[in-house]
Amino acid sequence: METQDALRCYHETTRAEAVAHDASHTILILDKSLHVFPWESLPCLEGVSVSRMPSIACLRDRILAQKRDVEFRKLDGFYIDRGNGAYVLNPAGDLKATQAAFEDDLKT
Repeated sequence: METQDALRCYHETTRAEAVAHDASHTILILDKSLHVFPWESLPCLEGVSVSRMPSIACLRDRILAQKRDVEFRKLDGFYIDRGNGAYVLNPAGDLKATQAAFEDDLKT
């Protein structure tokens, strides 16, 4: 009950603050025992862009890598190294329309 009361109070406070403050993105760094809860579904996070990161060290690494990329390439936006990734498209074979929409782009 205490957790529910705390979440309710937080929700009411953030709802009032959301009108005055436009948060562009929220990053959740959760303890392994809290990771199973759907925090992104809380009413106070409705309409807010939310990501989960496993640790502050991982978040720091991503921020520094992005900063290096922007300084090195002098490009706006986000880019992915083609040699440093993989994808799985329609493993069960039941998403024919999705496969048709993305397959050619992913192959190139």
